[in-house]
Amino acid sequence: MENLHYKILLMAVIIAGLTGMIPCALAADSGRIAPPALPPASNGSGEYQEAFNLFCKASVCDTGENTYARAIEALKHVMEKTDRPEIKLRCLLLVTASQVLDGQFDQAVGSGLKAAQISNAIVNKTSPMTRLGAITGMIMTKGITNITTVTSVCFTNNPEASGLLPVLYKLYEGKQSLELLKQECRQRYEPLCNRQIQSLCGKYNLSEEQTNRIKTIAAKELDAKGVFQKEWLDNVFDEYLMQTLFAEP
Repeated sequence: MENLHYKILLMAVIIAGLTGMIPCALAADSGRIAPPALPPASNGSGEYQEAFNLFCKASVCDTGENTYARAIEALKHVMEKTDRPEIKLRCLLLVTASQVLDGQFDQAVGSGLKAAQISNAIVNKTSPMTRLGAITGMIMTKGITNITTVTSVCFTNNPEASGLLPVLYKLYEGKQSLELLKQECRQRYEPLCNRQIQSLCGKYNLSEEQTNRIKTIAAKELDAKGVFQKEWLDNVFDEYLMQTLFAEP
């Protein structure tokens, strides 16, 4: 099985644990994860509640306050401060989900594996989360090699999780296709873009360090636009010059 497919399968199964974890409440008498009964953050700390709310508000289309990157930062902050493993587990699952939706697939695998390890120690036997360790092991030993096997063998009684897996797989494939498209655009337009930058920087006698900064900004713009146009390069250049002009000494 290809490494990329291995990653998405492993990640998708771990994310599927969210369908059993997020609706759950903490059992006050045992400190373990209990079946659904109360809102997901009802017994968590105030900071956890705020981080959870950020996750709920986040959108892949948002470029302002309600981003998954912001939710990840808040959840990691709670993880660092809490000494409660059940809160740490919830945060890890939410971080994993946020990283997937933010396109951070490699990071999501690492976060999900940590979540699976913690769940083995604190999740009670009636929780759907108990299957994560076994499923993870099957994937790592290639006992499970495709999405169909995951859904048919592991989540036959969980339609929510079964429906989540193919969606995540398509998301991953779409991300990979986008990255390939970006690479093609870079290969085609980056040489022309860099020649134009060198010419403009030479005209204004900018240093090599300043030239490299403009190239970095332009590369991000090229990824976003998908095509080189001198008009947007001029805007990048003018904006950088203005920032430099009015920068604090």
